Amino acid sequence: MIRSAMTAPEWARLSFALALAVSLAIAGYIAWRASVLQPYSDMYDWIARYYQFRADGDLGRYLLAPHNFHRIAWMFLVLDLDIRFFGAHGYLEVAVALVCLAAVAGMLAKVAAEAAGPGFGLIGGGVAVAISTLGCHLLQAGTHITTPYLHGLVFAVAAIVVVNPEAGASGPFRRLAALGCAVASGLGIATGLAVWPALAFGAYRQRTWPWLAAVVLAAVAFGFLYGLGQPPKRLAVETRAFVGDIRVLRIGDEADAAGVSLDCRVVECVVHEGL
Repeated sequence: MIRSAMTAPEWARLSFALALAVSLAIAGYIAWRASVLQPYSDMYDWIARYYQFRADGDLGRYLLAPHNFHRIAWMFLVLDLDIRFFGAHGYLEVAVALVCLAAVAGMLAKVAAEAAGPGFGLIGGGVAVAISTLGCHLLQAGTHITTPYLHGLVFAVAAIVVVNPEAGASGPFRRLAALGCAVASGLGIATGLAVWPALAFGAYRQRTWPWLAAVVLAAVAFGFLYGLGQPPKRLAVETRAFVGDIRVLRIGDEADAAGVSLDCRVVECVVHEGL
């Protein structure tokens, strides 16, 4: 990673901090005013599944059965909590999604601030926060049928960041946490499966062969389990789409050729695909 010896002027940091504060205030207003709380579209299927769960008590089927190929366990868990304890007003789903988005912004801000170097941490981290809280992302958090993408995204980003070698992240516990986050990402949304090739490519570039083997074996096992119970035609279509996500490997090569931090580009790719 290239570190700059320069330091941003004080006036520039203050101006940027003010602009960031205004951006976050606008983000808060959008989150408050643009949330969609009424059931529509896929949500009717979710509610029907909830009533089926209340009738038969099959928690495993309720949380893990495919919904349009996706397994959205965290969404169904939040839905259950909202109905049981919060009056089913829909606020809990939005709140959880905003927490996920805030966590993504925080993780990316930390990586960006470290990459920017001394004197530019505020600007590097602030840009990451501003991009993470753009209106389109907030609208996704405020719309129930798209909140699962944020559930998957927060775990995907965490899986990459927790084993980021440039931040000194290594060791068996961090790698185990990365595998757990990758699994949790897939249980948030099917696009979370894209984090597996990202982790594998990172392990390959680090030449940590035991870690690469662990990632590949875990990915194959989890992918097999994810495919169980899926309609065959749907599984074939989604498998082809997932294979297309492996273009993250090509993006990594392009980043390396351009002298850009590999881990930052991989995180950027996952965020772009998720948001």
